[in-house]
Amino acid sequence: MTISSSLSAGVAGLNANATKLATISDNIANSGTFGYKTASADFESLVIGGISGAGTYSAGGVRATTQRLIDENGPLISTSNPLDIAISGRGMLPV
Repeated sequence: MTISSSLSAGVAGLNANATKLATISDNIANSGTFGYKTASADFESLVIGGISGAGTYSAGGVRATTQRLIDENGPLISTSNPLDIAISGRGMLPV
């Protein structure tokens, strides 16, 4: 593993942590928003392929993927606005 690839793996780790922190702060900032669905960030390790069959492992860093599950049911909250609507069960509302 060269110094350049070590630095690249470190930078990839910092970028992945920045994505995770941005996801957490987005969830906190929108915790009081009606209809907001939380997001989650998962980490995946990256391996750089070497010579086939050599049995060597070279770290390529880590990557964060953000996922927002929009098809999950959220809580129904009653409001005083007569124009507010909600869908219970399966379905999407075209806008």
